[in-house]
Amino acid sequence: MNKQTFLNLFGHITDAPGGIDKLRRLILDLAMQGRLTKRQDGDEPASELLKRVAIERGSVVKAGRGRKPKTLQPVHASDVPFAAPPGWEWTRIGTIFGMQAGSNIPAGTIKRSGRYPCYGGNGIRGFVETFNREGSYPIVGRQGALCGNVKVAQGKFYATEHAVVVECFAETSTAWAAIALEALNLNQYATATAQPGLSVERISSVLILVPPAAEQRRIVERVEELTALCDELEVRQAARTEARSTLTAATLHRVSEADQPDDLRAAVEVFVDNIGLHLTPGEGDFAALKRVRQAILDLAVRGRLTHRDPNDVHVAELLERIAAERDRLVKAKEIRKQRLPAPIDADEPKFDLPEGWEWSGLGQLILFSDSGWSPACLPSLRSDQSEWAVLKVSAVSWGTFRSDEHKLLTPGLAPRPQIEVRDGDFLMSRANTAELVGRSVVAVDPPPRLMLSDKHVRLRFLDRVTAEFVNLVNGSTRAREYYGSVATGTSDSMRNITRDQILALPIPVPPIEEQRRIVDVVVRLTSRCDELEQQFLAAKDLRRGLGASVAAHATSVDEGDSAA
Repeated sequence: MNKQTFLNLFGHITDAPGGIDKLRRLILDLAMQGRLTKRQDGDEPASELLKRVAIERGSVVKAGRGRKPKTLQPVHASDVPFAAPPGWEWTRIGTIFGMQAGSNIPAGTIKRSGRYPCYGGNGIRGFVETFNREGSYPIVGRQGALCGNVKVAQGKFYATEHAVVVECFAETSTAWAAIALEALNLNQYATATAQPGLSVERISSVLILVPPAAEQRRIVERVEELTALCDELEVRQAARTEARSTLTAATLHRVSEADQPDDLRAAVEVFVDNIGLHLTPGEGDFAALKRVRQAILDLAVRGRLTHRDPNDVHVAELLERIAAERDRLVKAKEIRKQRLPAPIDADEPKFDLPEGWEWSGLGQLILFSDSGWSPACLPSLRSDQSEWAVLKVSAVSWGTFRSDEHKLLTPGLAPRPQIEVRDGDFLMSRANTAELVGRSVVAVDPPPRLMLSDKHVRLRFLDRVTAEFVNLVNGSTRAREYYGSVATGTSDSMRNITRDQILALPIPVPPIEEQRRIVDVVVRLTSRCDELEQQFLAAKDLRRGLGASVAAHATSVDEGDSAA
């Protein structure tokens, strides 16, 4: 089977999720069934090779350079999954290979750099200043998360007790041995414990199909050839994905930043004309859809998705009502006087607003803000809603309020009902990763007795619609750039923003009627994106199932199948 024939038969598997990895697996499976190479009439049968292996192993043991292998169960016809191709032989791993676990190494002697690589259960663990093996050997991990993985060690190296060194005899090459062992998927034989493990005895007893020595060499050549093809396909696929991602990002940026109707119309036409490219099957379609969602937000908060109604009340009236209600609550001692940020600088560079809109700091739009409390909690969820709990930051990180993201308040601690989450609360995270800090949600019908943590900021608005509109603005590209510029912290894994910084966020404020239209259109378009995502997921599952089905069919061998 040459490269082109292989691609014609199985190339479409690459479209499935993890398709390249499936193709690599398929290559190994077909190779070890003799279905990638042709048997030559002059090939000496594998039975003769196994005789020479036994003789050489005996000489090694007699010379004191190896241990006598343990007696293994003979292979019966009922043991093998399918008939061996002509000239091939079923045997056990311990019959054709010598296998020995490495040696323990004192703690602290493994370094990030050193003279010799040190192999453990998951591959190279680091480097050491001594070695216990020299040559070319396959290494099988026998403990850890990647138990059963196969690596090839060259030169001088150290193998720990969690690695098995595989020795080849007669004409059996290290390259073929590595292919054969990897094809066996040895991790399936690991013990099912918290720390998976493989004993030398267990590995030795596993069945392996051995081809003639000459065919082993042809298998290595063909596997290397097809593996290089997979590498090439992977590079091309990554380049196509990156190029498509860059193009989609640039196109949607042009859409979301268009200031004039003609520019917007032209940008949208370019995107629509190339929709098949942007939503190409594969992982790229989800990335493109994510950018579409972002473009919807960016267009919406600039008034590009709705039509202005000349009968709308100017937004200045809304701002006056908010200020009046805030003053009333302060005088009634229902809230404390809020420290508001300075008004938005009119000269600060921002995009042009539609007629009837105004720029405002977020602080001018709220009635009050507060934060929560982080007492000692239990890691478990509460058993019922009669118990008090404290929200995790993750409750507000993912676009919708997640009430199950909480920790149970330690029994004996008095709850604080004043920070209980209420319907319509606008909730934000002030400490999170660089990507998630400042993310917000509007709580919808939250269950009772859930309290804010001190990493949450709560904002209360005069109108529910304004809260929902501000939530859209807060997810826009410009808002994310703002938080990225003001957040503190030296690591992307933890960034912090202050309440003053949150309240200083510039908000493009439309009339309340326009806010309602914007929220409605975003809900409709987001719902359509949700439908597309479900279609993508269904297609992804279909491609995954098709890829697995084709691979399974290709590797199934009926008795009597020829290796030719």
